[in-house]
Amino acid sequence: MVITTRLTLFVVVAATILSPMAAFAQGNKGGGYTAVRLAFPGAAILSTAALKLNDRANVAGTYRDAGNLTCGFHFDKTTASYTSLGVMVSAEGINQQDAMIGYDEFFGRGLYWSSPTATPKVLPPLSGHTHSRAHAINSAGIIVGASYIPEDPPVTPGYRAIVAWHVDAAGSVSAPVVLPFLIGDLVGRAFDLTEAVAGVTTVVGLSQPGLYDPLPLSWTVTIAESGLVVIGPDLFGGNYFLAEARGVNRFGNAVVMVAWAEGSGAAPFLRLTGNSMTPLPMLPKATTGSATSINDAGKVVGYQTIFQKGQGALQRAVLWTSSTAVVDLNSQVSLGSSEKLDYAFDINSRGDILARINGNTPCLLIAK
Repeated sequence: MVITTRLTLFVVVAATILSPMAAFAQGNKGGGYTAVRLAFPGAAILSTAALKLNDRANVAGTYRDAGNLTCGFHFDKTTASYTSLGVMVSAEGINQQDAMIGYDEFFGRGLYWSSPTATPKVLPPLSGHTHSRAHAINSAGIIVGASYIPEDPPVTPGYRAIVAWHVDAAGSVSAPVVLPFLIGDLVGRAFDLTEAVAGVTTVVGLSQPGLYDPLPLSWTVTIAESGLVVIGPDLFGGNYFLAEARGVNRFGNAVVMVAWAEGSGAAPFLRLTGNSMTPLPMLPKATTGSATSINDAGKVVGYQTIFQKGQGALQRAVLWTSSTAVVDLNSQVSLGSSEKLDYAFDINSRGDILARINGNTPCLLIAK
Protein backbone atom coordinates (compact mmCIF):
# COMPACT_ATOMS: atom_id res chain seq x y z
CA MET A 1 0.00 0.00 0.00
CA VAL A 2 1.46 3.33 -1.09
CA ILE A 3 0.56 6.47 0.80
CA THR A 4 1.34 9.83 -0.80
CA THR A 5 0.47 13.04 0.98
CA ARG A 6 1.78 16.52 0.32
CA LEU A 7 2.09 18.33 3.64
CA THR A 8 1.06 21.90 3.03
CA LEU A 9 -0.56 24.31 5.43
CA PHE A 10 -3.26 25.77 3.27
CA VAL A 11 -3.53 24.51 -0.29
CA VAL A 12 -3.65 20.79 0.42
CA VAL A 13 -3.30 18.24 -2.33
CA ALA A 14 -5.51 15.32 -1.35
CA ALA A 15 -3.98 11.87 -1.39
CA THR A 16 -6.06 8.77 -1.98
CA ILE A 17 -5.26 5.66 0.00
CA LEU A 18 -6.72 2.55 -1.53
CA SER A 19 -6.94 -0.16 1.06
CA PRO A 20 -8.12 -3.76 0.88
CA MET A 21 -11.08 -4.96 2.88
CA ALA A 22 -8.66 -5.95 5.65
CA ALA A 23 -7.85 -2.27 6.25
CA PHE A 24 -10.99 -2.00 8.32
CA ALA A 25 -12.29 -4.63 10.68
CA GLN A 26 -15.65 -6.13 9.79
CA GLY A 27 -17.67 -7.07 12.87
CA ASN A 28 -19.62 -10.28 13.27
CA LYS A 29 -23.19 -10.10 12.17
CA GLY A 30 -25.76 -9.81 14.91
CA GLY A 31 -29.18 -8.23 15.38
CA GLY A 32 -30.12 -5.76 12.69
CA TYR A 33 -26.69 -4.34 11.82
CA THR A 34 -23.15 -5.23 10.79
CA ALA A 35 -20.38 -3.13 12.39
CA VAL A 36 -17.60 -1.68 10.23
CA ARG A 37 -14.86 -0.09 12.33
CA LEU A 38 -13.17 3.01 10.95
CA ALA A 39 -9.43 3.54 11.39
CA PHE A 40 -7.39 5.57 8.93
CA PRO A 41 -4.35 3.46 7.86
CA GLY A 42 -1.23 4.60 9.70
CA ALA A 43 -3.09 6.99 12.01
CA ALA A 44 -2.17 7.36 15.65
CA ILE A 45 -3.93 4.71 17.74
CA LEU A 46 -7.52 5.58 18.63
CA SER A 47 -7.26 8.96 16.87
CA THR A 48 -9.79 8.39 14.08
CA ALA A 49 -13.10 10.23 14.61
CA ALA A 50 -16.15 10.82 12.44
CA LEU A 51 -19.43 12.71 12.74
CA LYS A 52 -21.35 12.53 9.44
CA LEU A 53 -22.25 10.04 6.72
CA ASN A 54 -24.30 10.30 3.53
CA ASP A 55 -26.83 7.97 1.94
CA ARG A 56 -24.08 5.79 0.43
CA ALA A 57 -22.64 5.39 3.95
CA ASN A 58 -19.55 7.37 2.93
CA VAL A 59 -18.04 9.22 5.87
CA ALA A 60 -16.27 12.51 6.59
CA GLY A 61 -13.88 12.37 9.50
CA THR A 62 -10.60 13.29 11.16
CA TYR A 63 -7.50 11.50 12.40
CA ARG A 64 -4.07 12.35 13.80
CA ASP A 65 -0.96 11.36 11.89
CA ALA A 66 2.33 10.04 13.28
CA GLY A 67 3.37 13.61 14.11
CA ASN A 68 0.11 14.11 16.06
CA LEU A 69 -1.19 16.61 13.48
CA THR A 70 -4.91 16.71 12.68
CA CYS A 71 -5.86 15.46 9.21
CA GLY A 72 -9.22 15.16 7.49
CA PHE A 73 -10.35 12.09 5.58
CA HIS A 74 -13.09 10.65 3.38
CA PHE A 75 -14.10 7.00 3.65
CA ASP A 76 -15.76 5.28 0.70
CA LYS A 77 -17.84 2.40 2.02
CA THR A 78 -18.23 0.62 -1.33
CA THR A 79 -14.50 0.37 -2.08
CA ALA A 80 -13.32 0.40 1.55
CA SER A 81 -10.88 3.17 0.65
CA TYR A 82 -9.71 6.21 2.58
CA THR A 83 -8.73 9.56 1.07
CA SER A 84 -6.61 11.94 3.11
CA LEU A 85 -7.62 15.59 2.82
CA GLY A 86 -4.29 16.85 4.13
CA VAL A 87 -2.67 18.10 7.31
CA MET A 88 -4.02 20.59 9.83
CA VAL A 89 -7.54 20.28 8.48
CA SER A 90 -10.63 18.50 9.78
CA ALA A 91 -13.60 17.16 7.81
CA GLU A 92 -16.93 17.72 9.58
CA GLY A 93 -19.72 17.25 7.04
CA ILE A 94 -20.59 15.54 3.75
CA ASN A 95 -23.44 15.74 1.23
CA GLN A 96 -24.93 13.15 -1.13
CA GLN A 97 -22.41 14.00 -3.90
CA ASP A 98 -19.45 13.51 -1.52
CA ALA A 99 -18.71 17.23 -1.31
CA MET A 100 -17.38 17.96 2.17
CA ILE A 101 -16.87 20.81 4.59
CA GLY A 102 -14.35 21.22 7.36
CA TYR A 103 -11.88 23.51 9.09
CA ASP A 104 -8.36 24.78 8.45
CA GLU A 105 -6.62 24.78 11.83
CA PHE A 106 -3.71 26.95 10.69
CA PHE A 107 -5.68 29.86 9.22
CA GLY A 108 -8.88 29.44 11.23
CA ARG A 109 -11.17 29.25 8.20
CA GLY A 110 -13.93 26.94 7.06
CA LEU A 111 -13.18 24.80 4.01
CA TYR A 112 -15.17 23.24 1.17
CA TRP A 113 -14.08 20.26 -0.93
CA SER A 114 -16.12 19.59 -4.10
CA SER A 115 -14.83 16.00 -4.00
CA PRO A 116 -12.42 13.98 -1.84
CA THR A 117 -9.53 14.68 -4.26
CA ALA A 118 -10.27 18.38 -4.90
CA THR A 119 -8.24 21.31 -3.62
CA PRO A 120 -10.26 22.95 -0.83
CA LYS A 121 -11.86 26.37 -1.15
CA VAL A 122 -12.08 28.85 1.68
CA LEU A 123 -15.41 29.78 3.23
CA PRO A 124 -14.84 33.48 3.98
CA PRO A 125 -15.95 35.11 7.24
CA LEU A 126 -18.11 38.20 7.46
CA SER A 127 -16.45 41.55 6.95
CA GLY A 128 -14.69 42.48 10.20
CA HIS A 129 -14.44 38.87 11.39
CA THR A 130 -11.26 36.81 11.33
CA HIS A 131 -12.48 33.20 11.54
CA SER A 132 -15.10 30.93 9.98
CA ARG A 133 -16.22 27.35 10.51
CA ALA A 134 -18.63 25.09 8.62
CA HIS A 135 -20.99 22.65 10.35
CA ALA A 136 -23.25 21.11 7.65
CA ILE A 137 -23.76 21.00 3.88
CA ASN A 138 -26.60 19.85 1.62
CA SER A 139 -26.75 18.79 -2.02
CA ALA A 140 -27.95 22.22 -3.18
CA GLY A 141 -24.57 23.61 -2.12
CA ILE A 142 -25.87 25.43 0.94
CA ILE A 143 -23.42 25.38 3.84
CA VAL A 144 -24.17 26.57 7.38
CA GLY A 145 -21.63 27.44 10.02
CA ALA A 146 -20.12 30.30 11.97
CA SER A 147 -18.26 33.57 11.40
CA TYR A 148 -16.51 35.02 14.43
CA ILE A 149 -13.66 36.71 16.24
CA PRO A 150 -12.31 34.22 18.81
CA GLU A 151 -13.47 35.13 22.27
CA ASP A 152 -13.95 32.86 25.27
CA PRO A 153 -16.35 33.28 26.94
CA PRO A 154 -18.60 35.00 24.35
CA VAL A 155 -19.49 38.33 25.96
CA THR A 156 -19.08 40.91 23.17
CA PRO A 157 -21.96 41.71 20.78
CA GLY A 158 -21.00 41.21 17.15
CA TYR A 159 -18.08 38.86 17.77
CA ARG A 160 -20.01 35.78 16.65
CA ALA A 161 -22.59 35.00 13.98
CA ILE A 162 -24.39 32.04 12.43
CA VAL A 163 -23.94 32.22 8.67
CA ALA A 164 -24.72 30.42 5.42
CA TRP A 165 -22.73 30.21 2.19
CA HIS A 166 -23.72 28.90 -1.25
CA VAL A 167 -21.50 27.02 -3.70
CA ASP A 168 -22.86 27.33 -7.25
CA ALA A 169 -22.60 24.84 -10.12
CA ALA A 170 -19.29 26.38 -11.21
CA GLY A 171 -17.84 25.88 -7.73
CA SER A 172 -17.81 29.54 -6.72
CA VAL A 173 -18.37 30.25 -3.03
CA SER A 174 -20.67 33.14 -2.16
CA ALA A 175 -20.11 35.68 0.57
CA PRO A 176 -21.73 34.64 3.87
CA VAL A 177 -25.18 35.79 4.94
CA VAL A 178 -26.31 35.98 8.55
CA LEU A 179 -28.84 33.68 10.20
CA PRO A 180 -29.84 35.99 13.07
CA PHE A 181 -29.94 35.12 16.75
CA LEU A 182 -32.88 35.95 18.95
CA ILE A 183 -32.87 39.67 19.75
CA GLY A 184 -30.27 40.47 22.39
CA ASP A 185 -28.45 37.12 22.19
CA LEU A 186 -24.68 36.88 21.69
CA VAL A 187 -23.98 33.37 20.45
CA GLY A 188 -25.63 30.49 18.67
CA ARG A 189 -25.06 27.55 16.37
CA ALA A 190 -26.56 25.87 13.32
CA PHE A 191 -26.40 22.09 13.82
CA ASP A 192 -28.14 20.64 10.78
CA LEU A 193 -30.02 21.44 7.58
CA THR A 194 -32.38 19.68 5.20
CA GLU A 195 -32.03 18.92 1.55
CA ALA A 196 -33.69 21.68 -0.46
CA VAL A 197 -37.44 20.98 -0.76
CA ALA A 198 -39.15 23.08 -3.46
CA GLY A 199 -36.07 25.32 -3.31
CA VAL A 200 -36.27 25.82 0.47
CA THR A 201 -33.69 24.57 2.97
CA THR A 202 -34.57 24.37 6.67
CA VAL A 203 -31.80 24.94 9.19
CA VAL A 204 -31.99 24.08 12.90
CA GLY A 205 -29.84 25.18 15.80
CA LEU A 206 -29.88 27.39 18.86
CA SER A 207 -29.46 30.92 20.18
CA GLN A 208 -28.36 31.99 23.64
CA PRO A 209 -27.48 35.18 25.54
CA GLY A 210 -24.04 33.90 26.60
CA LEU A 211 -22.67 30.61 27.84
CA TYR A 212 -25.97 29.28 29.14
CA ASP A 213 -29.69 28.83 28.49
CA PRO A 214 -29.85 27.98 24.76
CA LEU A 215 -33.19 28.06 22.96
CA PRO A 216 -34.03 25.96 19.85
CA LEU A 217 -34.55 27.71 16.53
CA SER A 218 -35.12 27.12 12.85
CA TRP A 219 -34.50 29.27 9.79
CA THR A 220 -35.33 28.87 6.11
CA VAL A 221 -32.80 29.58 3.38
CA THR A 222 -33.55 29.94 -0.33
CA ILE A 223 -31.30 30.60 -3.31
CA ALA A 224 -32.15 33.75 -5.28
CA GLU A 225 -30.44 35.63 -8.10
CA SER A 226 -29.32 38.22 -5.57
CA GLY A 227 -27.89 35.54 -3.24
CA LEU A 228 -29.19 33.59 -0.28
CA VAL A 229 -32.41 34.76 1.35
CA VAL A 230 -32.87 33.94 5.04
CA ILE A 231 -36.18 33.96 6.95
CA GLY A 232 -36.20 33.52 10.71
CA PRO A 233 -35.39 32.76 13.41
CA ASP A 234 -38.46 30.78 14.43
CA LEU A 235 -38.47 29.74 18.09
CA PHE A 236 -39.69 26.26 18.98
CA GLY A 237 -42.71 26.53 21.22
CA GLY A 238 -42.99 24.86 24.61
CA ASN A 239 -42.70 25.39 28.35
CA TYR A 240 -39.03 24.41 28.74
CA PHE A 241 -36.01 25.89 30.53
CA LEU A 242 -33.49 25.35 27.73
CA ALA A 243 -33.21 23.28 24.55
CA GLU A 244 -31.09 22.69 21.45
CA ALA A 245 -32.37 21.60 18.02
CA ARG A 246 -29.82 19.01 16.89
CA GLY A 247 -31.16 17.39 13.72
CA VAL A 248 -33.83 17.79 11.03
CA ASN A 249 -35.15 15.74 8.09
CA ARG A 250 -36.49 16.90 4.73
CA PHE A 251 -40.03 17.14 6.15
CA GLY A 252 -38.87 19.67 8.73
CA ASN A 253 -39.27 17.23 11.62
CA ALA A 254 -36.58 17.96 14.21
CA VAL A 255 -34.97 16.25 17.18
CA VAL A 256 -34.28 18.36 20.24
CA MET A 257 -32.34 18.09 23.51
CA VAL A 258 -34.55 19.58 26.25
CA ALA A 259 -34.20 20.42 29.95
CA TRP A 260 -37.56 21.28 31.47
CA ALA A 261 -36.29 23.07 34.55
CA GLU A 262 -33.08 24.52 35.94
CA GLY A 263 -30.91 21.68 37.20
CA SER A 264 -32.88 18.96 35.42
CA GLY A 265 -31.12 16.50 33.13
CA ALA A 266 -31.29 16.54 29.35
CA ALA A 267 -33.98 14.53 27.60
CA PRO A 268 -34.65 13.67 23.92
CA PHE A 269 -37.65 15.21 22.18
CA LEU A 270 -39.24 15.14 18.75
CA ARG A 271 -40.83 18.15 17.11
CA LEU A 272 -43.01 17.43 14.09
CA THR A 273 -43.52 20.35 11.72
CA GLY A 274 -46.30 22.59 12.98
CA ASN A 275 -46.57 20.77 16.32
CA SER A 276 -45.18 21.17 19.82
CA MET A 277 -42.28 19.07 21.07
CA THR A 278 -43.07 15.63 22.48
CA PRO A 279 -40.77 13.36 24.53
CA LEU A 280 -39.11 10.33 22.97
CA PRO A 281 -39.23 7.13 25.06
CA MET A 282 -36.40 6.15 27.38
CA LEU A 283 -34.75 2.79 28.02
CA PRO A 284 -35.46 1.12 31.38
CA LYS A 285 -33.37 2.80 34.10
CA ALA A 286 -32.34 5.61 31.74
CA THR A 287 -32.41 9.07 33.29
CA THR A 288 -30.94 11.44 30.70
CA GLY A 289 -30.16 11.47 27.01
CA SER A 290 -30.31 13.29 23.72
CA ALA A 291 -31.34 12.70 20.12
CA THR A 292 -28.77 13.71 17.51
CA SER A 293 -30.13 12.87 14.05
CA ILE A 294 -33.40 11.98 12.28
CA ASN A 295 -33.82 10.46 8.82
CA ASP A 296 -36.65 10.89 6.34
CA ALA A 297 -38.31 7.66 7.53
CA GLY A 298 -38.60 9.17 11.00
CA LYS A 299 -35.95 6.98 12.63
CA VAL A 300 -33.87 8.79 15.24
CA VAL A 301 -30.48 8.10 16.84
CA GLY A 302 -28.74 9.46 19.91
CA TYR A 303 -27.72 8.27 23.34
CA GLN A 304 -29.07 7.70 26.85
CA THR A 305 -27.46 7.35 30.27
CA ILE A 306 -28.63 4.39 32.32
CA PHE A 307 -27.81 3.35 35.88
CA GLN A 308 -26.83 -0.23 36.64
CA LYS A 309 -26.24 -1.50 40.15
CA GLY A 310 -22.54 -1.71 40.90
CA GLN A 311 -21.57 0.03 37.65
CA GLY A 312 -23.04 3.50 38.05
CA ALA A 313 -23.89 5.67 35.04
CA LEU A 314 -23.39 4.01 31.65
CA GLN A 315 -23.92 5.79 28.35
CA ARG A 316 -25.48 3.80 25.53
CA ALA A 317 -26.18 4.55 21.86
CA VAL A 318 -29.86 4.20 21.01
CA LEU A 319 -32.19 4.03 18.04
CA TRP A 320 -35.78 5.19 18.07
CA THR A 321 -37.53 3.13 15.40
CA SER A 322 -40.61 5.33 15.84
CA SER A 323 -41.79 8.10 18.13
CA THR A 324 -42.88 5.44 20.64
CA ALA A 325 -40.23 2.70 20.38
CA VAL A 326 -36.55 2.76 21.43
CA VAL A 327 -33.82 0.10 21.40
CA ASP A 328 -30.28 -0.06 22.75
CA LEU A 329 -28.11 -0.32 19.62
CA ASN A 330 -25.86 -2.77 21.44
CA SER A 331 -28.67 -5.33 21.13
CA GLN A 332 -28.57 -4.96 17.35
CA VAL A 333 -24.91 -5.74 16.60
CA SER A 334 -22.17 -8.16 17.72
CA LEU A 335 -19.12 -6.53 19.34
CA GLY A 336 -16.38 -7.67 21.70
CA SER A 337 -17.39 -8.60 25.24
CA SER A 338 -15.94 -5.37 26.69
CA GLU A 339 -17.13 -3.11 23.87
CA LYS A 340 -20.22 -0.92 23.96
CA LEU A 341 -21.71 1.56 21.55
CA ASP A 342 -22.03 4.72 23.61
CA TYR A 343 -23.00 7.44 21.11
CA ALA A 344 -24.82 7.51 17.76
CA PHE A 345 -24.03 10.59 15.67
CA ASP A 346 -25.93 10.27 12.40
CA ILE A 347 -28.41 8.11 10.47
CA ASN A 348 -28.93 8.12 6.71
CA SER A 349 -32.05 7.49 4.64
CA ARG A 350 -31.33 3.74 4.33
CA GLY A 351 -30.96 3.41 8.08
CA ASP A 352 -27.17 3.07 8.25
CA ILE A 353 -25.79 4.67 11.42
CA LEU A 354 -22.52 6.34 12.35
CA ALA A 355 -21.72 5.52 15.98
CA ARG A 356 -18.86 5.20 18.46
CA ILE A 357 -17.46 2.30 20.51
CA ASN A 358 -16.13 2.88 24.05
CA GLY A 359 -15.80 6.62 23.54
CA ASN A 360 -13.08 6.46 20.92
CA THR A 361 -13.65 4.09 17.98
CA PRO A 362 -15.98 5.27 15.19
CA CYS A 363 -17.94 2.64 13.34
CA LEU A 364 -20.53 2.32 10.63
CA LEU A 365 -23.57 0.25 11.53
CA ILE A 366 -24.73 -1.07 8.20
CA ALA A 367 -28.42 -1.98 8.15
CA LYS A 368 -29.12 -5.47 6.87
